[in-house]
Amino acid sequence: MKSHLLFLRISILFFLFQFKATLAQDPTPILARVSEPYPSNASVTSARPLDKLVLANVNGAVTVKDGNGNVYFTAKAGSAVVFSVGGALGKHTVFVTDRKETKELFSFTVDAATRIDDGGKYSSMFDLFERSMQTDTGSVRWNGKRFRYFVPWGLDHFHTMKGLQYFYDFGTEFVDLMREAQRDDGMIWSFVEHMPMDYFRTRDATTGYTEKIKDKYFVRQPTENHPEYIFVETIYQCWKAGGNKEWMMKNLDAASRALNYCVTDPARWSERFKLLKRVYTIDSWDFQVEDEYLPDLGMTNTMIIDPKKSKFGIFFGDNIAYIAACRELAEMYDVSDRREEADNFRMRATEMEKRLNELAWNGKFYTHFIEEDPKVVRKLGVDEKSQLAQSNAYVTNLGVGRDKSRSITETYIKLKDNLPVGSPGEWYAIYPPFEKGFELHNAKWQYMNGGVGGHVAGELARGAFENGYEQYASDILDRMYALGKKYNNKIYFSYTGSIPPPPPPPQFKTIDLRALANMDTWDKGGKGSIPWMEVKRAGDDLRNLPTGEQVLGNIRFDVIDPVKSNRKAVVAVAKRKGYPVSVEVPVNRTAQSIYFLHTSGKPTSENVSGSISIVYEDNSKATRYMIMGKQLTYWWFSQLQTTHSGIAWYGNNDISKGIGLSWCAIDNPYPDKKISKIILQ
Repeated sequence: MKSHLLFLRISILFFLFQFKATLAQDPTPILARVSEPYPSNASVTSARPLDKLVLANVNGAVTVKDGNGNVYFTAKAGSAVVFSVGGALGKHTVFVTDRKETKELFSFTVDAATRIDDGGKYSSMFDLFERSMQTDTGSVRWNGKRFRYFVPWGLDHFHTMKGLQYFYDFGTEFVDLMREAQRDDGMIWSFVEHMPMDYFRTRDATTGYTEKIKDKYFVRQPTENHPEYIFVETIYQCWKAGGNKEWMMKNLDAASRALNYCVTDPARWSERFKLLKRVYTIDSWDFQVEDEYLPDLGMTNTMIIDPKKSKFGIFFGDNIAYIAACRELAEMYDVSDRREEADNFRMRATEMEKRLNELAWNGKFYTHFIEEDPKVVRKLGVDEKSQLAQSNAYVTNLGVGRDKSRSITETYIKLKDNLPVGSPGEWYAIYPPFEKGFELHNAKWQYMNGGVGGHVAGELARGAFENGYEQYASDILDRMYALGKKYNNKIYFSYTGSIPPPPPPPQFKTIDLRALANMDTWDKGGKGSIPWMEVKRAGDDLRNLPTGEQVLGNIRFDVIDPVKSNRKAVVAVAKRKGYPVSVEVPVNRTAQSIYFLHTSGKPTSENVSGSISIVYEDNSKATRYMIMGKQLTYWWFSQLQTTHSGIAWYGNNDISKGIGLSWCAIDNPYPDKKISKIILQ
């Protein structure tokens, strides 16, 4: 420390000497930075807090005022006066007073921009992390006012603000929006309209989870049990960041109603455990497991709930964050002189924490999910008690205690030393991933089902710094920085969690459709068969498609020859006269995936060409829609490429230089069940 002070003193002396020389040459007043060499006419117009400025060539007493007009520096006149920029941001003014008058000599703007600058690694790391935080920052105009946000979802706005609060000052506005739109029972909406709302209006037509308030739609994702405590945490974070007590106090009643909603609504509160509950989701996400316990409630069953029919359980992340929010609200009540309310929420937090720890703490980390109904035994292909969910990283920053935080950190360090093949790090959404139950949303090792997240790494590093694992925390930052440099100079939300060796080649077994076929691949047709697509021009068909056993798109198909099958080579379904609306294809075997060689006429405006239902031996059913551009494509000028579909054959005919068929793989959600039949509709 002494050497740094000595260096600073020598630096100032050097510049004083420099300004003395300038004074002898030119008596014009000068305001300049100490840290840079300046010409004689230098003048500072902007500065940052703590910058050192030097004022030279003045006669009289010096006074400097901040952006609020408060004096933060005074000095007698001298050949050169050095001062540190302080006080409030905004326009700062330098005054000089001599025997006759006081006059304004200089003004400069003071602003604070968060930065780290070591001239090397950490400066570059800081820039990369800042760039990665930039999201869909924007605004919504509602009720005659404009509200800015980091992300238009409450959860994402809050977590993104943890970083962006050091760069922007409008985090409070989304709180204001949600407070003003809060439902009478205290419920907080998940997000405000920022996409087409027809789906949500249809899905929630009878539940009240989508509502038009004045000129905008507000949506509550039914599965979520976090918007209320996130609302309170955001208030607390804004208050701590900005210190605006008056604004904070304006939100206290809304915060109280929000937290009380969680413990009174039958869809949110477990009477059995006296804790927050939700349906079975991966951590705090908004889609639930699809298994035999999922009730058929309507549109997109995995995202809707019924308090009586749905199966609920205890997710530790909801409860720990809710407990933290109760304590944060208690602190805000304390400084607002509302002691009784503060004590009530503090007591609620203590009681819930005791119940949760007895239920979910396994000695090393928190168990992901505990079923409310003990009769529910899920078959998800993984030991659920061994799963490390991402909220374990988050709770190391939520007051669970140093011992638990250290134990969780040790668990992640152990995982780091035993990572799966090809894993970029131990920062999993959940590990190990589910083998079954989440196929509609996440393939194994992707996104929430075993994907690796930059947000998890950030929370884990933050907790490690706080709980005595500084070396591990620094190592996390170094590895994330290397990952960002490797992939487009940014940190992505999710990375593939493991890249194992490729599986052995699949064993294809074809299903004979001859008894069900009703269409020709030529423009001919015959008795009881339909010409190809009912084309109007001779030769506009698939006569050049090879028949018999063919490998198309690396998949083995047995293509029917219409010449040998009474001009019937295709199973066609449609809502048109002369076509069946649906066809049932007998299967009577198990399968991991089902591959289709298919195409469609011109798509409808909704791009839905039909559906495929897999019916099992026990009469249960799984249905998938066939979407143009995803599972199949139009047969003229065919183009298609996704992870589960593509172009199987491409050729020409007498009319067109480009015609084709697409292939599509439908993963079977229950590969151990025997498939009775497949319904094409």
